[in-house]
Amino acid sequence: MVSGMALYTGRQLLLLFVFLAAAGAGLAVRQWRAAHPVLAERLEQLDRRPAVQTAAAADHRPVDLNHATAAELARLPGVGPWLAARIVERRQVGGAFGSIEDLRAVRGIGAAKLERLRKFVTVGE
Repeated sequence: MVSGMALYTGRQLLLLFVFLAAAGAGLAVRQWRAAHPVLAERLEQLDRRPAVQTAAAADHRPVDLNHATAAELARLPGVGPWLAARIVERRQVGGAFGSIEDLRAVRGIGAAKLERLRKFVTVGE
């Protein structure tokens, strides 16, 4: 190392600091979500449009988890397009759902959400 010369420029140090801060924030959020899953689920529901939930609640026919499209699943209360896509992906990768409880294998569906969905879904052949 040459004396009097810095290893990193000011911009490089700033970029390194921003990167480390973003990584630290990401790790902190992951830890918080693991410690508070119910509150995290509630916060995720804040951006859901009530009209979508109302339309699904008005339709009293249960949705078949083994045959429904992502669009049909997205109309269920508390299920948006991203969660619906994960349900369809789980069905494609893991095979047909054997019971409603198999939804717990889908990331984003906890015990509370499963109970809310139970009256809106069914498992066909």
